[in-house]
Parts: sequence; C-alpha cells; structure tokens
Amino acid sequence: MLNLSILDQSPISEGMEIKTALDNTIELAKFADENGYNRFWVSEHHGTKAFASASPEILISTLAAKTKNIRLGTAGILLAHYAPFKIAEQINLLSTIYPNRIDLGIGRALGGDSKIAKLLHSDLNSSNLFEKYDELIKYIFDNDLNTKAIPYTEYKPEFWVLGSSPTSAKYAAERGLRYSFASFINAEHLMQALQTYHQYFTPSKFLDKPYTNLSLFALCADEEKEANKLAKVAENWLVNSFLFKKDMPFPKNVEDSSITESMQAQFLINIFREYAAIGTSEQVLAKLKELKNKLMVDEFTLVTITHDQKDKLKSYKLISEENKKGL
Repeated sequence: MLNLSILDQSPISEGMEIKTALDNTIELAKFADENGYNRFWVSEHHGTKAFASASPEILISTLAAKTKNIRLGTAGILLAHYAPFKIAEQINLLSTIYPNRIDLGIGRALGGDSKIAKLLHSDLNSSNLFEKYDELIKYIFDNDLNTKAIPYTEYKPEFWVLGSSPTSAKYAAERGLRYSFASFINAEHLMQALQTYHQYFTPSKFLDKPYTNLSLFALCADEEKEANKLAKVAENWLVNSFLFKKDMPFPKNVEDSSITESMQAQFLINIFREYAAIGTSEQVLAKLKELKNKLMVDEFTLVTITHDQKDKLKSYKLISEENKKGL
C-alpha cells in the first residue's frame, strides 16, 4: 500500500465564486480525512485568478478544526515574503492547538509576479533564503534560545523543504531534512534533484536516512478516455498560463483543442504527462508504483484539478479504494 497525500491549491474554475473554491478545499480535506489519505497540504499563491489560497497557515487552522486525524500542512509558506520568527510563532501556535498534526513546508518561490513581491516587501536575494531557512529551523527546534517563538511547545511540526531544483535538494540533504519535489510545477530537474538529495544526505536529529515526497498531478475516472478528457482542463490552463502568460481561471469548456495543438503546447503537455498519473484506478496505481521503484520516493502527494468538484472527489475516491487493495 502506497503512502498517499493530497495537495489542494483551492483552484478557481470559470464562473466559480472564490468562496466556493475555498469551500471545496474544506470539503476535500474532510473527504481525505475519511478516506485514508495521510496528509492534506495547501499552497500559497498571490495575485492570480486561478487559485484562492494566499495564506496556507490560516487555511490549515480551519481545516484542522474540521478534521480529526489527517496531518495538515503548508505547501508551502513562501519564505521570501516573511520573517522567520513570525512563521515560527504561527506554526508553534498551530502545533500546540493540534498536536502531532501539523506539517511545515517551506518554499523559495514568489507565488506571484514582481509587483506582488514589491507589495509584500519580499526578500529577493536568493542567497539569503537558505539563511532564513536555518533561522526558522532554529526558532522552532532549538531549545536553548534565549528569545523563543511563543507559544514554545513540545509539539513540533514536521519540517519539509519544498522545491523543484537540485539547489533545494542539496540544502535539504545537507541539513538532514525531508524533501518534497513538485513535479506538477516543473519536472525538468526531477532526476537530478533526487540524485543530489541522496548523494548529499547527512543524518541529523530530524532523520537518520533520506526521506522524499513526490508531488504530482493525478486524475482518475472509471474509463481511461474519461480521465484524459477531464485532464484537458489542467492542460488547457497550463498552456495558456505558461506559453501565453494568461492570468485566467481554469476553463469550463475545452472542446476547442486548437490551443493545445501547436508543437510548443504538445511539448509542454508531454513533459506534464511524463510524471503525471492519469487513467483508471489500476493505471494510476501502476504509474505510482513504477515511479516509486524508479525514483525511490517514500510518499506521493497528489494534485487533482477538474472543473467539477464531484469529478475531483470521485478521482481521489477511486485511487484510495485501489490503493487499499494492497493492504
């Protein structure tokens, strides 16, 4: 049986109210808690028409109150925008209220454009960011500090380094930290990043051996044809966003396939699909098992985006039921 989790970005579909997108995330977290998923992570995005979650640390407090057992986490808090001490206070508070249920995932991306970075007074010096990682870890896990981030608690979050490059992988490895690679964002450096992580891993008080998570797009339906049809929503948005730089919600109607027929679009979609799991429940689980053996990953975090929430819930349900067959 595979260790499966969910990452939800509170995607906004064409014609959808923003509150509905957030209500969908709450509904999905409750569903995940009841259907055998290990973690439920939420993301940070700014100034976009596609995603409603800008403050994962606030959102997971709501999700934790509405669930019972599942771990809740940030995937991630974007460290360029914030003071490490303040993040430590926020996560300590959550860890105290919800003991042994909080994951703290930290990323280096901006989650928005340069205008957003300016409005957030962001630190754009990339060389400073890993120093901020070290500072944050110190505030949460160092018992000997004179000035502690309150409430200082015995309950610690699981700390995850999030990334899609060998640079983030090397940092996580040298500090002996858990590492999660976001292949659904950019899988170009996946093999190199995981190789780097295993090569440079140094045992620490956090881990005695490497521990990795692969975040990937997954979509399941009763028939392969239906799964591929549903996946066109994400593919259409991907092409419009990455190739044509359009800021748009996820489309409702993708009957016009011309947007994805160009050579550039097909190249992007092929990269997207190489490390995605799309098809029937048997096909999705087979792809995940193949990737686990090939990449030596310990966990998978699934990202599923459909126009209709019912299709998303059904996808996760089918995957969970198929996975339980391995018990």
